This record gives sequence, structure tokens and C-alpha cells, in this order.
Amino acid sequence: MATVAQGTVLTCGHEGCGCRVVVQEVCNCPGGGESYTCICGSPLVPVES
Repeated sequence: MATVAQGTVLTCGHEGCGCRVVVQEVCNCPGGGESYTCICGSPLVPVES
């Protein structure tokens, strides 16, 4: 996954989980291009409008 832009809303890809997070600051750390993951281990994906 490319760097996630500031303001992006992410949700869990695991059906039925439904958690959401908002990216408030872009991660510029090494590995910052990796996918964010939910506590359940599934990748967080951008919410589609």
C-alpha cells in the first residue's frame, strides 16, 4: 500500500468488524508504505464514498 494521505478514513477488511480509523498525520517512517492492520490482524482499507 502506498503512503496513506492525511484525512483518509480506513476500515477493517474483515467482514463484520467495522472498526474505523482516520489518518491524522502521514507516516514518514521506514516501512510507512506498509498496510495498517486492525487488532484482528486484517488489513485496514480506505473507506469508499
